[in-house]
Amino acid sequence: MTLGMVCAVCMAQNEEKTIPENVSTMNANVGSAGSMDGILSMMGDPQNFLSADTTKLGYMTEVLVPIRGKSKFLHKNYMRQSLDMSPSISIGKTSAENELAVDNNKETASTGWGLNFGYSLLFIPGREKEEMLQLNPLGFAYGVGFVSSFAQSDRYGTCCSFLTKFSVELGAFRSMGLGFDLLGGGGKSPGDIFVFKEGIVESEGPDKIMPYTEWCWQYGGQIWMKVNLMGSLIKNAETLVFARLIESVNPHVVSDISQNHYNAWKGETWFFGTTIRYSF
Repeated sequence: MTLGMVCAVCMAQNEEKTIPENVSTMNANVGSAGSMDGILSMMGDPQNFLSADTTKLGYMTEVLVPIRGKSKFLHKNYMRQSLDMSPSISIGKTSAENELAVDNNKETASTGWGLNFGYSLLFIPGREKEEMLQLNPLGFAYGVGFVSSFAQSDRYGTCCSFLTKFSVELGAFRSMGLGFDLLGGGGKSPGDIFVFKEGIVESEGPDKIMPYTEWCWQYGGQIWMKVNLMGSLIKNAETLVFARLIESVNPHVVSDISQNHYNAWKGETWFFGTTIRYSF
């Protein structure tokens, strides 16, 4: 009996030594081993699934999340919302519809610095598995949202855009990802009026260039890449780098051309920046 008790104690000590090694691979948010509250806490936040394994397993091919709602749509799609904020730099380009605009594009070049704010409502398709929702292995997602941007430059003052967006992306709930947004809406864009006192034909160059801004329709797109710089610092936060092209429709408030002036509307604007996206 004594020998049996000694063997039992030795086996128990060996089991206690192996438990920490297994628990160490789990996410810290799970709680202590055997804690139902800890397990439910992890299941309630899909980000915890990823942070537990990205350093050891890399790109996860299977993500299970709780099913939210009773509709058939939510049983096949996980809904995710996010708020976006980013600084950006904008570079405007005069529409190359006339040689005059191209020749003087350097004189009217302007770089603007600004901020972007946005909101996204994304849906990630999946299928039911053991009363959970298994997301698609590529992290494909689609959704809608809006982008508001403001840029300030010395030449044109404040320009802005208010755009709705339709989004698709790969890499939802992954450390890396790519996405594309189709944009459409309106805002305030710049232009320049070239004035020729002696007339366009007889003058060697413009006597004066007057900048202006007008409200107009806008459309375009942006492509972005997720680089996961904030994932380890702020929970549920992601870092995106983006490039956005906006085409501004000429409102024709100023006539295009006359004997003494030419209107050079800046129809193309590029934006570059880094976005911090907080999901909830």
